[in-house]
Amino acid sequence: MAKTTPFRLGADATCTDGACGQVSRIIVNPVAREVTHLVVDPKYRYGPERLVPVDLVDAPAGQIRLRCTLADLQALRPAQGTESVPDLDPTGHAHPGEQTQYRMAGGMVFPVRVPAEPEAPPEVAVDSVPFGEVEVHRAQTVLATDGETR
Repeated sequence: MAKTTPFRLGADATCTDGACGQVSRIIVNPVAREVTHLVVDPKYRYGPERLVPVDLVDAPAGQIRLRCTLADLQALRPAQGTESVPDLDPTGHAHPGEQTQYRMAGGMVFPVRVPAEPEAPPEVAVDSVPFGEVEVHRAQTVLATDGETR
């Protein structure tokens, strides 16, 4: 049986040269039944959450120590990205429709309908999880082989 290391969500994480944030999510391979990555939220530092491979992690006595510098951590893959959703309209309309403009001709004003100007498609945040793996985060129910836990 493989050695298991407990990782706690919300645990403070440190790099070799200083504090770097907190564990916000854990990525697991459900087939191999092992943790593959931790997601470290920089908390009070600037930058996005990072996917940290578990082979860079030491967890003595419940602490999370990363075997990398703060600069190395920032070079790791972001744990979240964005995707464009072209048909997403926050007003609930499938198509934005037309706009009404007014033109003057012969001393009279006429309404003219013109297509709405195309806008950049809205973007949504998407968690980056390696293919075939799943994430575990706070408030998520997890069914373990020995019973349910939260």
